Amino acid sequence: MDAVKTIALVNQKGGVGKTTLAMNLAACLIEEGYRTLVLDADPQQSASRWSHVHDGPGGVEVVRLDASRPIDLVSDEIQRIAAERRAELAVMDCPPQLRAATEVALLLAELTLVPVGPSPLDIWAAEEVIDFAHDARDVRGDGKPHVALVPSRLSGTVMARDLPVVLEALGEPLAPGITERIVVAESAIVGETLPDYAPKSRSSDEFFALTRFVTEILNGQSETD
Repeated sequence: MDAVKTIALVNQKGGVGKTTLAMNLAACLIEEGYRTLVLDADPQQSASRWSHVHDGPGGVEVVRLDASRPIDLVSDEIQRIAAERRAELAVMDCPPQLRAATEVALLLAELTLVPVGPSPLDIWAAEEVIDFAHDARDVRGDGKPHVALVPSRLSGTVMARDLPVVLEALGEPLAPGITERIVVAESAIVGETLPDYAPKSRSSDEFFALTRFVTEILNGQSETD
C-alpha cells in the first residue's frame, strides 16, 4: 500500500475552526471515496471528544497522535496507523502555540490548510505559519508542503467580506471559504459531521467545495506553490 498522504490543519492561534474543518473535511473525503482518518494532534483532544459524542460521526475514525516527538517517530507512527486502518489520507488536527508539533506537521504534510478567521490576530498567526511552511520547503527540497489559506468562520461583517482579499495578499492560494452557521455547531454537539447531519445544507456544500479543492491538489491537478 502506498504511503498515506497527510493534510495538516495548522494555525498558531486557537479558535479558528481547525477541528471543525478537520472533521468535516475528512467526512467529505470519505463520501468522495477516499479512505480517510483524522489524526488528533491537539492536546485539547477536541476531535477525539467530537467522535465520542453519542455514536460519533459516521465513517470518521479519530486517532490520537503526539506530534511533539522527533519527526522520524511521528512519521513512522502515522504510516503504521494508516496501514492498520488501510487509510490513504490522514487529516491532522494540529495544536495551536506548539512550535515543535507545527514544524513536524509541516515537514510531513503533503498539504497544509491554514484556516483564518476575520480577525487581525488570525491573519498574523497565519503569516507565521506561512513562514514556517517556507522553511519546511527549504528543508525538504521537494516543494512541499503545498499551502492554502481557508477563509473560516465567515459572517456578514465587513471584515469577513473583505477577508479573502486580505488573504490573497499573503501570496498563497485561497481555498473555498467556510461560513459560520448554526448548523455547523449543531452537528458537533450531536457528534455528527455535515454530510450526515445536514447533507443538503449550504454548509455541507461549502465543505464539499473545499474537498474538491483539496483533492485537485493531492491529485496534481492544481498548483499551489
